[in-house]
Amino acid sequence: MLKILKLGIVFNFIILHAMPFNQDMVYLQPKTGEVIRDEPKGSVPRGASTRMFLPPEIAMTQSNPFPITERSVLLGKRLYLANCSQCHGVYLDGQYRPGAAQSFILGLDLSTPQMALNNDGHFYSAILYGFPQVGDVKIMGPYRYKFTDFEAWAIVHFIRDMQDKRRLNN
Repeated sequence: MLKILKLGIVFNFIILHAMPFNQDMVYLQPKTGEVIRDEPKGSVPRGASTRMFLPPEIAMTQSNPFPITERSVLLGKRLYLANCSQCHGVYLDGQYRPGAAQSFILGLDLSTPQMALNNDGHFYSAILYGFPQVGDVKIMGPYRYKFTDFEAWAIVHFIRDMQDKRRLNN
């Protein structure tokens, strides 16, 4: 009986004192303005130039800093088809296509003239921070953890390219 009591005390001590070390696993998505972890001295971050997150309000006002090229459109297409087409459709029309992962989710139709009126920062912010928010729930989750800034802007290039093609065909 004494052994069980001692084991219980040791177990409680480990649990109570080990928990503060596990606080980095409480949530997966970093909060706005939060540094993921300190950079080692002399390191150069890959992909992005900074580890700080812009607030969504500022991200919505950004314009695309990268020139539109065939390569960036193709990269955006590849990333869009792999990550966004399940909800927004292959042709940005929000329609279900055979092979979509979740046929019951209908994303926004990104190819409409009304969506084309939005600035580039609107799409950039939606990709990184999710959109729209209803109460505390975002219908589209954030993808900041998955894409670099260049990749998010490449998806915006692809969306703009598809919107232009639809406008020219109508």
